Amino acid sequence: MNILVLDDEKEIADLVEVYLKNENYNVFKFYDSKEALKCIENQKLDFAILDVMIKDVDGFKICKMIRDKGLNFPVIMLTAKIEDKDKIQGLTLGADDYITKPFNPLELIARVKSAYRRYTKYNEKSEENIIYINGLEIDQDKHICRLYETQIELTPMEFDILLYLAQKRGNVVSSEELFEKVWKEKYLENNINKETTNTFEFFLEKSMILSDYVVMITPKAVLNTPEFKQTRDLLASKKIDCIQDYGENGFKGVLVETICLFIDTNEKPNKTKVESLTLKKSIVQNQEYITDKAYPYWIIYRDDFFDDISQRLDFNKFTVFRDRQITNSNTTQDKSKDCLRVIKSRNISDDGKEIIDIPGYDAYIKKDTVESLGAYKFVGNQNVYLTPNMT
Repeated sequence: MNILVLDDEKEIADLVEVYLKNENYNVFKFYDSKEALKCIENQKLDFAILDVMIKDVDGFKICKMIRDKGLNFPVIMLTAKIEDKDKIQGLTLGADDYITKPFNPLELIARVKSAYRRYTKYNEKSEENIIYINGLEIDQDKHICRLYETQIELTPMEFDILLYLAQKRGNVVSSEELFEKVWKEKYLENNINKETTNTFEFFLEKSMILSDYVVMITPKAVLNTPEFKQTRDLLASKKIDCIQDYGENGFKGVLVETICLFIDTNEKPNKTKVESLTLKKSIVQNQEYITDKAYPYWIIYRDDFFDDISQRLDFNKFTVFRDRQITNSNTTQDKSKDCLRVIKSRNISDDGKEIIDIPGYDAYIKKDTVESLGAYKFVGNQNVYLTPNMT
């Protein structure tokens, strides 16, 4: 096996060469990238070990050049960097593995053997309808998926989704395209809720048709936004055993509130357990109590206190408009004559009687920009009550 070794630290390159030759590999060792690139052009290689931080042309660029030339032999990156973003960059560019300096030479040899074993295994099976992507192996005939030789248990639907995305790797796949290819039917054609284009809702409806029991994580918005009214009506007719509320803690780094629904599609509504993972709170509610059609949305934490307050209120006095078009991308902090003031939550005093100026926070939007947005129809309207997003 011919292995390219590139590292501008002479001691490391020499050490790697010794250990590789002890395994009877042919080693092409270089201390600078220009000579290594000539070797890639002129020599048949089976493996490459590249230093990331080498001068002139770094290891990332060389790895990309190798892949751009259509060469698919394994590549291991050597680096003193330890940040995840650097590892991700290398793997994204086509590297098969990543070793941080200092390292044990025996570990490097083990990783070389492992990567080459996966590589040769892929080549031997390339004619057997198997897709291999950076350690992910998808057997289309046997419907088996492995990640670094460990089999992953997938449902038939999960396998079909993964397979289609793998077949289309490198391309943008729309939710409509994915839905039609996996479910084998037109997008929205048989959906009860045609008011939303949110993909999760389509999968939720389809799952309830095909399955006796459904457990699914969804945006919390399904409980309390107009576009999901028909979805709520459909869910209310099934037995919801549990609603787990994750708040914004469902997915690290994703500030979207999520819940998990446990749905028995064959039974009628009864008791529903409501669990809040953020509040560490668990209560059992009558399902019809929290999905009461007297209110436009579900109130999963409804209690006697809420009922007492609600009996004193008159409902349906306002129509609601929630702006989602005015964002940081179309506003500015520079005040000028052709701009309108954008009132944000911190600009409103606690008693709601005063507008507070906050340098570095205040925002403005150009009039010709806002005139094309939905919120502009309320400008100057004295019958509008403005409230910030209280979530």
